[in-house]
Amino acid sequence: MSKTDQPERLWKSMTAERYLEERVNDQLAWYSKKSTSNKNWHFRLQLITLVAATLVPVVSLSFTGSGGRIFAALTGSVAAIAAGVVALYQFRTLWVDYRATAERINYEKFLFLTGSEPYNNPESFSVFVNRIEKTISQENRGWHEMISSSNGDLTGDSTTATIADR
Repeated sequence: MSKTDQPERLWKSMTAERYLEERVNDQLAWYSKKSTSNKNWHFRLQLITLVAATLVPVVSLSFTGSGGRIFAALTGSVAAIAAGVVALYQFRTLWVDYRATAERINYEKFLFLTGSEPYNNPESFSVFVNRIEKTISQENRGWHEMISSSNGDLTGDSTTATIADR
């Protein structure tokens, strides 16, 4: 068998059930998990920022000694760090983008499983794969553009770690 026959053989061995299980359900789980994680980080850090920033004037007015000034300074620093982490990692944007991608994949999945338009023809599996892969590719491209614009050019060793950890 030549190497040119391999892609056709692999393509023919990919059934709708296998694609749903190995690709669609896997991606749905990944996007849902990442969406939830980013949502949780966003809310936790926003709460820390809010509480710490609110404590600064209260502590400043309540404690007049050097201990109060130190505590107020530390509390202000915690608020600034938490706000900086929220801005740097863009948890809200990632939460919303990942949730939207998961919902789009789920929408396409249910249209496909019910044989609804545009999946009500003999080419439905091919159309389904193309639409799912396009959705995933668009999200990946959007993520890369967001990271590139916020952190500059992604080059060097840090690129691999950043992309792998997304």
